[in-house]
Amino acid sequence: MSYSEIVVNRLLDKYEKSRHAQGQGLSNRRVLLKTDRGDIPEYDYHNVDIRDAFNEAVKTLVDVGIILTTWGRKGFVLSEIWLNLDQVDQAYRFTTRESQEHVCERYILLLTELKDECITAWIRSFADDQINEIKLMRRLSSLCKRENSEISDLLIALRGYDPLRGESISIRAFSIKCYHDSKHFERRVKELFLTVARKYEPSLAVSDDEAELGWREQLMVIGLFARPELYELSGNMTLRLKSGCVDLSAFGVFGVALPDTHVGDFLEFQMESIRKVLFIENKTCYDEYLLRHKKQEELVIYQGGFISQKKVKLLKKLAQCANRSTNFYFWGDIDIGGFRMFLQLKDYIHSILPWKMSDIEVRQYCKTGMERSDGYFIKMDALKSDPSFTQFRATIEECLKCRVTIEQESMIESLADQW
Repeated sequence: MSYSEIVVNRLLDKYEKSRHAQGQGLSNRRVLLKTDRGDIPEYDYHNVDIRDAFNEAVKTLVDVGIILTTWGRKGFVLSEIWLNLDQVDQAYRFTTRESQEHVCERYILLLTELKDECITAWIRSFADDQINEIKLMRRLSSLCKRENSEISDLLIALRGYDPLRGESISIRAFSIKCYHDSKHFERRVKELFLTVARKYEPSLAVSDDEAELGWREQLMVIGLFARPELYELSGNMTLRLKSGCVDLSAFGVFGVALPDTHVGDFLEFQMESIRKVLFIENKTCYDEYLLRHKKQEELVIYQGGFISQKKVKLLKKLAQCANRSTNFYFWGDIDIGGFRMFLQLKDYIHSILPWKMSDIEVRQYCKTGMERSDGYFIKMDALKSDPSFTQFRATIEECLKCRVTIEQESMIESLADQW
């Protein structure tokens, strides 16, 4: 890059970060480079050859009106260089770089096309926010400042995701569909895709760092899976599928694991003898409960974290097939993640109740509770004013008082009289 290109590009970089780029009259400050503060490290005025060549390049830019200068040391050492704000378009043409105004227009067009093509609510919300931010600030959003290839890949992934409409697809099949490369999404796109999805997709937004979900689990929540999800359950009931019936009681107390690839074949759960359905968050507690505490009239289901799109179909089918007298419960850790898992289940099974998640359990097990940071308890305290968490208000108060949360595993030994 020539000395003149270095100067103009650096001035344009500063211009694009200034208020001048947002509109005329918003700033009276010059877009300035000063040699004495190291704004142009390439300008080594102690080296005569470099100084003279640099000075000539700068004088040429002055002659064509792109910049203005001040000089020190008897007129042969540059002191300041500033951009002529009346000749910004000429400066962009000189560097052959696209003006920020044109770049913004281009991204607004790309995002508008994305919004018009997609019907997925969270993708449209993302596009709307980006468009509004660019229009308001008259500069690129922090996301759009990334490499063009990153943004292009993201837009391709969002367009590829939109037609799923609640269905699931393997990550590698999705990558082939979008990029004709089975590993490109996982290697190059998933982090940025998840950054957007975590902010705008409600079912993923609840699975924050409190839930400690890895990227595979996060993608599974929104229908992109590394391998089929397994639904583990145990109970005396019959599952009727398109191809026939399966008597789950024949598998004994430890039950079965049903792959989600069959969820579309589930026609009916025949569960006349089931009086209680218990969802258990933790796998160890699920296994221990089956071995030591499960009763004949219970259906026990391993919840295993937040709900994927396919699992929603399972939940709806369970709610539809249950007897009116069947009671639904959720047993999870007494913490923010556990509260949120319960609320997510409640979206699909409205009658569900929390089990062993009250202030009584906090007092009972506080000596073996988990200590948390002050920041964590600030988050928990904020939930008291959220109407969604009214059912847990006393529990939250006790957690704040004891300064602990309670893990399910600490309760497993004392569940003999579980109901």
